[in-house]
Amino acid sequence: TANGFLPKSIATSLESEMGSRVKLEAAVEDAGKYEKELMNNWKTLSWVVKLSWDQILTGNLRLLDALSTALESCRSMDKLPNFSPMSEPHVTLLWVGDQAEAELKKSEAITHEALLLLESQAVDVKITSVVCDPQLGLIALTVEIATVEGKQPVPCCNEFPHITAAKKPEVKAVASNEVLRR
Repeated sequence: TANGFLPKSIATSLESEMGSRVKLEAAVEDAGKYEKELMNNWKTLSWVVKLSWDQILTGNLRLLDALSTALESCRSMDKLPNFSPMSEPHVTLLWVGDQAEAELKKSEAITHEALLLLESQAVDVKITSVVCDPQLGLIALTVEIATVEGKQPVPCCNEFPHITAAKKPEVKAVASNEVLRR
């Protein structure tokens, strides 16, 4: 026996396996260091809650009625044919864009830190109203967002958290912010 207890072939096999395990642990540690290095170089441009139309519309008949009314008012003004629903509905919680993190306003920096803690957590999105501007060609849904665990409000730097539901092709989705301020 190699060590007095195990046959030499088993002891050699175990030593080889232990060496492989040490190499694997070292590789995992190196990968973790590399990931941290990448994260320091990575810039988050925005924080959003991504949704699907199925999630938004399922079981929400009042919303369907409100959207139908909004679309009907646009149709009466001959604006409907130009409307396109947003292909990737979402709520923007914080838009950083090309600002450096050091340039964020204090409130944005606080929101950014809070959102880091909430990353990848499930949230509830409750639609509170439908806003339509047929002249501009835009329909937005105002929302309230809370964590599923604890029902705490999710921070948002937008004055009016919302989903841009539909718009004319030439209208930028960011125009929802101005429509909601009115």
